[in-house]
Amino acid sequence: MNKLIVVDKKKEVKDYKRLNSTARKDRNTKKKRVRKQRSNKQKNNSNTLLFMSGYALIILIIVIFGILYINKYVEMNKINLQMNQVQSKIKDLEEEKQKLKLNLSQYKSLDRIENIAKVELGMVEPKQVKYISMNSKNGTSLKQNQDLHLNDRLVEISKLGEKVSTWLQGFSQVEAGTLNNE
Repeated sequence: MNKLIVVDKKKEVKDYKRLNSTARKDRNTKKKRVRKQRSNKQKNNSNTLLFMSGYALIILIIVIFGILYINKYVEMNKINLQMNQVQSKIKDLEEEKQKLKLNLSQYKSLDRIENIAKVELGMVEPKQVKYISMNSKNGTSLKQNQDLHLNDRLVEISKLGEKVSTWLQGFSQVEAGTLNNE
């Protein structure tokens, strides 16, 4: 085996073979240390990434729930606004209905109708008013029918009275031997 011995400027003698093996060991240890540090950094980075993604997920969930809450609040306000508009429209329509009822009663008023008949249509009031009863039979009114019925009954009663009086007179004027058998 060849040994390489070198004297450097400081006049130190060094055994490069031994130095090389020590340097190699140092380099290998250094590489292992660097690898460990890299793997530790990667583990730390992955742990940090895991924590960051967890925090991001939590923040995302909070934001989504916040948006949903705000959306529901906005929808509720829209519905309340629509409800208020409908109630206002109902109130306006009821007021309009009252105005129309008032107008209708004005148009139905007898004074207005009489004025239109006289002024616009040129009608005049009659000098004599004749009434026709709507409850009539055979062209006579109901009162006339009742009067006629009463008169008929009175006539029948008077005829019956005459018959009774003649019959009673027959009892008082009975002659001997004559009996009227009617």
